[in-house]
Amino acid sequence: MYSIVFVFLRLKETFVYMFLLFVVFGLIIIMIFMFLLVLISDLSKQIDDDAKEYLEKVKTLSPEQRVDRLNTINAAFAKSREFGDDKVQLAMQTYEMVSFETLITTVYTWLKHHVILFLVTL
Repeated sequence: MYSIVFVFLRLKETFVYMFLLFVVFGLIIIMIFMFLLVLISDLSKQIDDDAKEYLEKVKTLSPEQRVDRLNTINAAFAKSREFGDDKVQLAMQTYEMVSFETLITTVYTWLKHHVILFLVTL
């Protein structure tokens, strides 16, 4: 009987560690997500400023300068798209992690219920 109680306590301890691990990973993902939001915001401001400057000076620029400025703006847009894709990927991973955490909680509840029933029947 004591070995069954010990197994139950070890299961509980393992699930607590797993839950803490999920919390830590969740916080890390949220921090990365917020960092990407700041990067995208800064990049958007830079793109807006570059586009305004380009439109103001387009008539005075040589054709080579126009192409260079447009390539710079295009590269910034590409980088912004990459950051946006990273944000979407992180959101999907967070959703999957929460779903997995729900599964772990359900399994833990089921095991706890059945171990208690088993102990009561002893």
